[in-house]
Amino acid sequence: MDTSDAFISQAIARGSAGGLSALTGPARMVFLISEAEVLCDKDGIDSFVDRYGASGVTELAAAYSTVGADEIASVLREVAKSLPEVPDTLLSRANDEITSRLGYRYEDIARAVLALQSTQ
Repeated sequence: MDTSDAFISQAIARGSAGGLSALTGPARMVFLISEAEVLCDKDGIDSFVDRYGASGVTELAAAYSTVGADEIASVLREVAKSLPEVPDTLLSRANDEITSRLGYRYEDIARAVLALQSTQ
């Protein structure tokens, strides 16, 4: 297993066990993206919004921007600005983009992890 793969697996495991507050730096980015993917697939983006609020959505937008998913980042910034009354069409767009993994792949996350680790 490559070091970024191990880091990603560990970040998700730590976040799942201890929540977002147990993570810092690149691990937060990895966990937020993973959490958004899971929650959007299972219950919809509104479950992420309910759990993490505006600051979490804003941080998620930054995470997606870091991995090159600029369209997802843009729609998430709109969601964060619209809170607490987000139009259903905007939530639906965000959910569709996240569930389709628009603009990024696993390899983009792995590259971002390596880049972020090299700057710390």
